[in-house]
Amino acid sequence: MAELVSTEKINDLVKKLVADEVQNYFRMSRPGFEIASGHRTSGHAVAEYCMTTDTAQGMHFYEDGQCKIMSNKSVEIRSGKNSGEDEAAILLQTKNGDVVIRARQDDVVIEANKIMIHASELLQLRSATKIDIAAPSIDIFGDDLNVIAIDTLRLLGGSTELFADNSLEISEGVDLLLNTDIVSRLTNLADDIKKLLLFSI
Repeated sequence: MAELVSTEKINDLVKKLVADEVQNYFRMSRPGFEIASGHRTSGHAVAEYCMTTDTAQGMHFYEDGQCKIMSNKSVEIRSGKNSGEDEAAILLQTKNGDVVIRARQDDVVIEANKIMIHASELLQLRSATKIDIAAPSIDIFGDDLNVIAIDTLRLLGGSTELFADNSLEISEGVDLLLNTDIVSRLTNLADDIKKLLLFSI
């Protein structure tokens, strides 16, 4: 027959469990906000510091390394009053992981005198409908440049120049027999691009 546990032992066990659970717990409540730490959360393990307002806004830090900033309308970061010309007024940097900027409903707008995007490996621009590039002067440089339109390609200019340092090849559909090598290269390249687009959208 199992030995019955006395009420005293049960109370001692409950007190120990409660003491272990709340030994690092802190909570301070004031009109309009509260600050809490050392408590378990449903989604981010143990909280280190959580400042939450009565309207569910605030800043939270968790032991697993996460930080959450919540605002019901907008967040503004202003800096640079005393920054020098070559100093970063605002820096976003990660040691590992991605930097994601997402607007689920509206636009992402970047404004500056100069905007520079540098990629050490790959730079991609993708759009489900249209990419619009306009400027008084546009330069495109590359060791290997491919411009392919699966349907229609238009090159228009007040004056148009085509120059090749070595050779210039121009072909059309009626010249398939005479230009099979060129057509096969373009067709294979177009097929490869179609396959890539299927996995990149």
